[in-house]
Amino acid sequence: MVGSIFKNIDPIGLLLTSLTYFFLVYAYYVIVIVISVPFFSDSNYGWLNIAALTLLIFLCIVAHLKASLSNPGYILASNNDFDEQSIINHVSFIRISLRKVKPIN
Repeated sequence: MVGSIFKNIDPIGLLLTSLTYFFLVYAYYVIVIVISVPFFSDSNYGWLNIAALTLLIFLCIVAHLKASLSNPGYILASNNDFDEQSIINHVSFIRISLRKVKPIN
């Protein structure tokens, strides 16, 4: 099952992903448990800050999971896959396309 999800075994990538999630959980622990709850638990702003931080940490985890597990598209395997002429044709096509755009008056 793991071989079908992860095409390449990348121990450094798994280590850095684990460190990323550890730092996010540790930052959440420090800000919420150590700072916010003891000092700001009586005010509504403290609970609002905790809710906002929880939302931001959740969005960070979702974005990182999506970026880590999704297909990035075509990646060149080696320098032999680089076709310089097609890049030159593509850049010249973009330049021609940009010249055709009329300015808005």
